Amino acid sequence: MSFYLPPPLAARYEQLRRAALDHVHALLRSLREQAHDRYPGAGRQLDRTLWVTDHLAHLGLPAMPARPPRITGGVIARMAIDRAGRRSVDRVIRAAVDYAAATHTQPHRARRDMHRLTP
Repeated sequence: MSFYLPPPLAARYEQLRRAALDHVHALLRSLREQAHDRYPGAGRQLDRTLWVTDHLAHLGLPAMPARPPRITGGVIARMAIDRAGRRSVDRVIRAAVDYAAATHTQPHRARRDMHRLTP
């Protein structure tokens, strides 16, 4: 989102986003500690999870996923554009071709002997 905004607003947006994320993480840690105190023991994980989820819903927050948040495609695209913007077009294309050649080693599916053919 921030790469669509002018620099002063983008900086403020990122600051607010980080502060909100830190607050949610602190709240989640607190709720998990309370759930652990309320439902101790290894066999009570489901009770703890349900208790935390219920409290998050009561606060109007979505239930947190079991895995950490992932980096979105927009962020990755922005990083790639920023990085490529400092290079010439020829260098970017050459790097893309080199990457594709090193990464995609599967022979073409059209013919079984395609990987042995030479131009």
